[in-house]
Amino acid sequence: MREKNKGIVLIVVLAVLTILSMIGIMLIRLSTIERTTSRAYSDLIQAKMLAESGIFHGLTNIRALLAEKGFKADEYFYYGEDLNANNALDAVEDLNKNNKLDINSAALKWAVRPSFMADLDGNGSIDQGDLIEIRGRKIGVSGMMNQTDSKKNFFTLRIDDLSNRVFVNMSDHAHLQSILENLAEEVGLERNVGTRIYQNRGAGYFSLSEIEGKAKLSEDEFNKIRPFLTVYSWLDKSVVESVTPADRLGKPALNTPIYSWETVRTPYMDYPRDYSKDAYNGQIVGRPPVNINTAPKEVLVALIRNLRGFYLDEGSTIIPMVSAYGMMTVNYTYVGSSGQSGTLGRIVETPVIDKVLAGKIADSIIANRLIKEEEKESDWEGAFNSWQQFNQFCDNVLWLGKGGRAPHKGIINSQQSDVLKANFNPNSNINDFNPSYQRMLWVDKTDLTYYTTEFSFFPSGYFSIDSIGRVLDKNDKLLAEAEINTVVKLFDIYKETSQSEFLNQYKGDDVSIGSVISENNGVFDSANNLSLQAYPEILNKDYVKDATYEGYISLATIEHKFDNANFAVHYSDKGLDAENSGHKLMRDAKGPYEDRLVWNTKEYPKNWYAGKLFPDGVYSEIDSVPMYNYRPRNLDSVVVSMWIKPHFFPESAAKVRSYFTYQSNQWDSWYRMWISYPFGIYSIANTNGSGSFGSSGWGSQAWYRYPSNMENLSRDGYSYCEPWDNASFMAGGCSASLRNIDAGNNYWGGGVGTPCLNHIGHGHDGIYVNGFWGTYFRAGKWMHLGWIHVPAQKKGGYTGSTGQGINDILFINGQKCGGIFTTGEFDASKANYYIQQNILRFGEQRSSPCLNTAPDSTIDEVLVWENLNEEAGEKVIMDIWKEGRYYKENDAVFTSGPIDLSKEAGLPGGSPVTFLMAYWTQYCPETLPRNATCEVNIVDRNGNVIHDSEYLTNPAGSMIKAEDGRLLEISEPIRYKVYFRPQTNINDVVVDPLIFDDITLVYYAAPKFLSWSFVP
Repeated sequence: MREKNKGIVLIVVLAVLTILSMIGIMLIRLSTIERTTSRAYSDLIQAKMLAESGIFHGLTNIRALLAEKGFKADEYFYYGEDLNANNALDAVEDLNKNNKLDINSAALKWAVRPSFMADLDGNGSIDQGDLIEIRGRKIGVSGMMNQTDSKKNFFTLRIDDLSNRVFVNMSDHAHLQSILENLAEEVGLERNVGTRIYQNRGAGYFSLSEIEGKAKLSEDEFNKIRPFLTVYSWLDKSVVESVTPADRLGKPALNTPIYSWETVRTPYMDYPRDYSKDAYNGQIVGRPPVNINTAPKEVLVALIRNLRGFYLDEGSTIIPMVSAYGMMTVNYTYVGSSGQSGTLGRIVETPVIDKVLAGKIADSIIANRLIKEEEKESDWEGAFNSWQQFNQFCDNVLWLGKGGRAPHKGIINSQQSDVLKANFNPNSNINDFNPSYQRMLWVDKTDLTYYTTEFSFFPSGYFSIDSIGRVLDKNDKLLAEAEINTVVKLFDIYKETSQSEFLNQYKGDDVSIGSVISENNGVFDSANNLSLQAYPEILNKDYVKDATYEGYISLATIEHKFDNANFAVHYSDKGLDAENSGHKLMRDAKGPYEDRLVWNTKEYPKNWYAGKLFPDGVYSEIDSVPMYNYRPRNLDSVVVSMWIKPHFFPESAAKVRSYFTYQSNQWDSWYRMWISYPFGIYSIANTNGSGSFGSSGWGSQAWYRYPSNMENLSRDGYSYCEPWDNASFMAGGCSASLRNIDAGNNYWGGGVGTPCLNHIGHGHDGIYVNGFWGTYFRAGKWMHLGWIHVPAQKKGGYTGSTGQGINDILFINGQKCGGIFTTGEFDASKANYYIQQNILRFGEQRSSPCLNTAPDSTIDEVLVWENLNEEAGEKVIMDIWKEGRYYKENDAVFTSGPIDLSKEAGLPGGSPVTFLMAYWTQYCPETLPRNATCEVNIVDRNGNVIHDSEYLTNPAGSMIKAEDGRLLEISEPIRYKVYFRPQTNINDVVVDPLIFDDITLVYYAAPKFLSWSFVP
């Protein structure tokens, strides 16, 4: 029995030992698993720490780069598959085998060239030797840390300027859904992806990952569109909204006949507002600019596609010629069945920019911005850095195709070119106020019927920094990886662009304006005795205060004082009456008024009319013609000098416009019997109805012939153009022959038709002088007109023959212009059209009937002399021309109001902020020297310059540094001063202004992380 028990005990012991051994084995295995898990967890924590280190590495380096190089720094750019960063698909770069170069759409996990790529092989360049292999794919890394014999630690970065993406939270935007749908289509998705993103945004998305869930996107859909969207952006609150034709005319207005610019002038301005959240309560939210220099093609196309606007198209008109010089006697009507003969034009919409055309424009933008500095052949080539450059690109590459090297040239018309300028430039550039030609557009920002958002040339402060941390073993096997996505605000932006901001110190007196704009130096008289003028409102503190919608500063206009003139009027805020001659203004039905130009809300008075007085002159149009009761003492000799700035495009004009006319019914002397039909100065447009651009003009008129002596014409310095090349020309003279009723003999008034070609863009723009063409007559461009009228002989004058017009001479911008002497007949015994007064008009009324039409131009400095012979008349005309239109000294200075950047950043007063840079918009006309520019200083409260250089000279981005080369820290309010440098000599003729449009100050305090999330 005992032996038997021993056997049982042995079995039990064996079983226990077996169990114990199994427990031991399990404990050993558990210990091994725990060590492996612990090691894996440790590797994951290390990978996360690497990813975090990458975030701060990227943050530190990008701030250092901006401090060193400003916005020209590109080392942080993310190139995806593009290893050599040449924007072309080269060997070994197409790693995902889709036969295209993926940059923005390339996943960070497999990026060949990430941001701040590390030069692992130390050869000084980024190449294949810097790639590591993970899971069979070659990738690049941004940094490495704590390498050991057993492990390798890397982090890979993607830093994106979020201003090159579409801001999905745009408020009060009528076309955001369309933008998102176009973007979805461009990235290879169905358009309804964009629809879902728009319709499910509610009060706005707070993160990109939220879009995937709310819009019910698949992982593939989200990954494709994610790199092109942002939920954070700086918003420019100075951008104005469009005003539809229906809002202006109170009815559907496309193809509506228009009788005056006043009809379609913008009556009010408004801004993007957010009504979706009670907290905003309709406050201005602005527009998010997109960086044109870094935006991918997909984003560019989404923003360009569908753009269009409306404009006033004059078209072509057949003008009835009732006599040889009948263009002076055209009778326009505004009522009845023939009312359209007085039509100025019709409201027309520009051709839409479709998907294909948008793609070509985007390709051209990308090709142009990639041209390196050393390869540039034209001013508009290379990275975009100013609105003047962007305008030149639109006009010389996209429209005309001259000299540009973009892949698509000459692909849009001039109206579409201006649509691009209006949509993408944040400045209003409103054409209703007849701006200088550098800013004059067929379509301005208020005229857009489809708009998107604006461009910028630099980042606007918001960046995403994504980082992947990786831990590898000694054989490059991936042990752990972790990804972190962040959004950080690196810097702030302060911008001034409106007249109310520029003149915020102006209190309505000479003392206050003197602290803002410097006075002239006394060599020349100028408007308001200042060296500069601020636009668009006249210098009135109440008007200026409300001018938040627009603003720019230019050189002041010169005012010529001639005490011996029989009639003189200088238009300024001081008044409209003629000076020193006792001639008071006679107001037309609706003006000209001195009133604010627009209102900032729709609730403007219903009986309100826009003011007709601009800072640089009075605007003359139908129903608002300046008139003076003026009786000359002697009409044997009349000399006229005046400045005009057309508010229409002469190359497409279809009306005979009247700039200066005098009608008199005084019969006291037979040779002063200037009756009914006026004598004056006109511009003649298309007269044969064959189309408005480059039409043959007067070629079909048989009476318009070559002068009989072409050699004398050339030798005497007169210019001449072949008549069939004329789309428009200037004319001065008398339209009516005079009849001596008593004697029954005919006496002929003089006439002169002076060619002034306007084949703009046709290769021979303007008057032909000494072998060269030169356009004088352009929209928004000041032109000086001088006219000497010396009547023909009382007997024995020309009675039907044609020849050189020696009796009437027209001067255009100092050039004596020849013309054609013509004749006509008029029976003085018949009723005349005009009231029994002596009326000097700068334009024509809407009266029915009337002769010709208003000039639709700004007019200034009208001077009239009597009893001057031809030699004396030429002298006064040339003296005025030689002094020019604009202030020409280099001492014009504008000083801003105080700016507290601490307060602007939301910090307590006196908190230090770091200045980064300043950039501004300037327009330098081609008629000024190439080195003409605006320079800027930043000064403290005592007026002392606070930066290391005497002046900031680069409008495309001037770094602001202390004397020791470091970035400048400030804690007190500062001002900026703008110095206008036209770089002209005292004898130069300045007819185009140097313009300062806006200024942006870039500064920062501490970086602000707006989001931080680990990718699961």
